[in-house]
Order: sequence, then C-alpha cells, then structure tokens
Amino acid sequence: MPFSLTSEGRSLSSLFNSNEPNSDNLIIERQNLLCVFKLVIKDLLNSSLKHERLMEKEYFPLKHFFIVFEHILLHGYNGKKSFSISTSSNRKDLWPIIDFISRKSTDVHISEISISSKEMTNIRTSLGRVRAWLRLALMQKRLADYFKILVEHKDELKDLYDHEALLLSDESIIIPGLLVGLNVLDFNICLRETTLDHPVESIIHYSLYLRERRLSSISLKNTHPPGAIKDSIDELDDYSIASSSSSLSPVTKINLQNNDTAVTTNTNSTEILDENSPDTSYNQRLSSILDQKNYIEELNRNLQKTIINLQKNVQTLEQTNKTLVENTAQQKARIEQLEEELTKITSEKEQIQSSYQRKIDTLMADIEVERETYQNSRTGFDLMYIELKKKYDDECISKQKIESIYESQLSQNNEYIESIKLMEKDIETKTVLYDRTKEENDRLTEKLQTEKTRNDENKHQIHTKEKENQLLRQTVNELETKYSVVD
Repeated sequence: MPFSLTSEGRSLSSLFNSNEPNSDNLIIERQNLLCVFKLVIKDLLNSSLKHERLMEKEYFPLKHFFIVFEHILLHGYNGKKSFSISTSSNRKDLWPIIDFISRKSTDVHISEISISSKEMTNIRTSLGRVRAWLRLALMQKRLADYFKILVEHKDELKDLYDHEALLLSDESIIIPGLLVGLNVLDFNICLRETTLDHPVESIIHYSLYLRERRLSSISLKNTHPPGAIKDSIDELDDYSIASSSSSLSPVTKINLQNNDTAVTTNTNSTEILDENSPDTSYNQRLSSILDQKNYIEELNRNLQKTIINLQKNVQTLEQTNKTLVENTAQQKARIEQLEEELTKITSEKEQIQSSYQRKIDTLMADIEVERETYQNSRTGFDLMYIELKKKYDDECISKQKIESIYESQLSQNNEYIESIKLMEKDIETKTVLYDRTKEENDRLTEKLQTEKTRNDENKHQIHTKEKENQLLRQTVNELETKYSVVD
C-alpha cells in the first residue's frame, strides 16, 4: 500500500474495510503505525510541558494519540466470528479485547472501569464504550499494564487478529514501554462532554511529524518497500543417619553347669559300676572319659566361635560409634552454617531499614526544597501539592513492599530457628543411641571376660582329667601285672 502525504493527512479506513488484506500491505502498515505511534507519544509528552503535565481537555496531541492507538488495536482485527463469518461490524467491535483483558488481569480496578464505561448514558455504541474504557484506563495510569496483558497472551488472540497484525508481531512489545512514559502525566478528561460514538474513519496527520528535507533524503536513499516508514527512533537442606544397627549374630549360650552336672553324674555312675563289677569297670570308665574328652573339645570349639563372633560385634560397634561421632560433627557444622545465614539475614534487614530511612530523609529534603522554591508562586501551589502527594503515595507503596519483604525475611528466620530445633532434637536422639551402644559394648566386654574365665576353668579341668588319666593308666598297669602274676 503506497505511502502518501497531504496537508490534511491520510485516512486509514481502507486498512480495515478490505475482507482479504494483503500480508505485505499489513507489514508496511504495521511498521508505519509503530513509527507514528512513537512520534505521537513524543509529541504528547513535549506538548504536556506547556500545560504543566496536566491534561484536562482532549487537546489535539491527545486526540491524535487516541486515533493512532485505536488504529493499532484495529490493525489486522477480524473480530468475533459467528458461524465462521466475519462481518464489517465485527471487525470494528473491540469490546472482545476489553473482555479478554478483564479475564486475564488481576487488578481490582479493571471491573470498575468496565462497569462505568458501560453505564455512561451519552455512549450508545460498543466502539464508544471501548474509547471510554481506554480514557478511563489512561486516567488511572494503568493503560500500559493492560496492554502488556495483550502482548503477553498474544498467542490466544489468533482467533481475533490476522497473523500479520501488529499485536501478534514481536514489535508489539515496544508499545507497553512507550505507554509507560505517559504515567508522568495527569489526565482529567470529562467523558460526559466528549462525543465518543464517531465512526472509525479518522485521519492520522503525518505532516506534523515529517519534514520535506527528511522526505527528500528518504527518497534518495530509500531501500524499503513503498509506503514503509523506516526511522531509527530511540526506544525508550534431612540428615538421616543410617545407624548401622549391629546385627549381632546369635550368640550360642551354653549352660556349662548342666553339662558339669552331667559329667559328675557320669563319674558317679562309673564309680558305682566300678564298685559292683570290677571286670567291666575299666572299659566303661574309659569310654566315659573319652566321651567327656570329646565333649570338652566340642565345647572349646564352640567357645572359640563365640569369641570370634563377639570380636566381630565389637568391631561393628566401634564402626557405629565412629559414624555417630562423624554425624554429630556434621550436625554441629550445619548448626554453625544456619547461624551464619541468620546473621546475614539480620544484616540484610538492617540494610533495608537504613536504605528506607535514607529514602525518607531524601524525600523530606526534596519536599522542603520544593516548598521553598514554590512558596512565592501562588498559582502553581495546588499543582505542586498534587505532585508531592503522588510522591508520598509512591513512597508509602514502597514502604509496604519493604515491610512485606521484611515479613518474608522474618518468616524465613523462624523457619531457620525451627530447623535448628529439629537438629538439636536429632542430636539428642543420636546421643541417646550412642549411650545405648556404649552400654551394649560394656556388656559384651563383660561377657567376653566371663567367657575367658570359663575357658580357663575348662582348661584346668582338662589338666586335672589328664592327671586322672595318668593315674588310671598306672592302676591299669598295676592290675595287668597282678593279673599276670595270678596267672
């Protein structure tokens, strides 16, 4: 679509009346709209300085801003399709965009804007309600935030816009940044006195932003497609201790007293047999002695096995003791680390408080300076009071933010203290477990000593039995000699 410049301006109504827009023309129109919108924002900010940043009427720069912004919203707009048909009236009804912003926004004031724009008696068309909604959002200084919602959720707008529309392009992210600059202005527009139901066919005055010398340079060095405006405008931590439970192998407890009584009973029986029948006493006593000898050897082997098992248990207990000591050291290091983090958080809290106090001091100093400078001028005193009140409200908001940050830091501090208490409880349980293992170790050492004493007693018994065996051999030899003599 070729670019044309006249003294009155250029009408963009043809952009939205065509049923099948050309993608190349949409790209050129998108670039033109973006460049003109930057110039309109710049002109609006410059012209607001004449009115001391207070716009009480729709001056021409403000009207021109709304015209260009309306064309941005309508660029490539198809509207809601009923029965897969997009009519011309649907392509001009922007209220679905407002509903989309209302659904996605979390702001409380957006419902008030929508209700008040619908309840205006001097507005009859949906396009007029959209214009009233835009003006109310601009007066509340939230138009940039609402437009940012459209940019962030542009994937959900594909049913309403053409794929080459400005809102669906990557260049749309520039527009919220430009709208943020309007927050420095104060808008007081009486919507009941303005006519907002006029048709879309509005004019964009390019002649206000372009010069002949700039156009001549563009005509000499124009490498862009016809109609495109290309201008480089400055854009604005659970430590779970796997306690190695000493799986003690079952110790074979042998009751030696019962065995001793059995031995004594056997010896008594052999003595009785010896008294009754002297011929068979030797064989019986010899067999009993051999049985006792085998029993003692088996008992000795069992005792050696129990000693080995006890030694293994002692080693496992020593290892568990070492692991418990290491775990306690780790818990102490963790407690020290948490204490360091607590000190860091307190220091950060003090820094935040000091910075907030400095901000208050600087703000009070600025207020005093501005009062001294504007004390002589009676006419601008009311405007200065409004501006200072806005600054004070901003500082109150920042104070609330800092207090919320401070409360979050306090909650984190409480969480750290609770974690320290849990660590202390864990250490107490570990110390109790350590004491129990120590007691078990002492008990096992005592048991080992008793087993050693029993082993010594068994050795002594073996020695005595060997002496008895020698005596029996001597008696046997004597009996053999007697028997030989008798024969």
